[in-house]
Formats: sequence, C-alpha cells, structure tokens
Amino acid sequence: MRDDPRDTTRDDGPRYTRLRATISEQENFFCVHVQLSDDEGNVASGEEIADTIESASDMIATVAVRFGIDTVGIEVELDTCGSGTRLRPTVH
Repeated sequence: MRDDPRDTTRDDGPRYTRLRATISEQENFFCVHVQLSDDEGNVASGEEIADTIESASDMIATVAVRFGIDTVGIEVELDTCGSGTRLRPTVH
C-alpha cells in the first residue's frame, strides 16, 4: 500500500503546542493571521480573509482543533480598524 499524501493522520512532523492569532478589521473584511509553534522552535504561519468576525473566529477554532492545541496554548489578538485599539481576550 502506497502512502497517500492526503493522509493527515501521520505523525512525522512538528507537534505544534501554541497558536497565536491576530484578527485585523479592515474596511469590508477581516484578515486572520495565525502562527503555530512548538517547543523545538518550529513555526508555521498563514493568512486568510474572512467576511465576518464570526467566520474569522471559526477559522482560528478550526486550526486549533486540527492541530489538537489546548486552549491554554492559544492567544488571540483583535486589531480594530479606526480606533487603533488592540484587545487581548482571555481564552478559557
């Protein structure tokens, strides 16, 4: 049986333990930037566009579930347009 490159159950890569996400409010959308890291110094990151704050939040939750990151290892920052306010909500 050949290895299926679509198989995501293999455990041969980094085991990410922390997720840092920033949601930046733009004029007509939200930009979601996520960064995953592990104890070995491995880092992976990416950006995606969301239409609503709810879908931005769902994107972050999906990444956390996909990589099995405990809520203790999650940091979310909200960068709101116009006011320049940066909020750091506590995730429980």
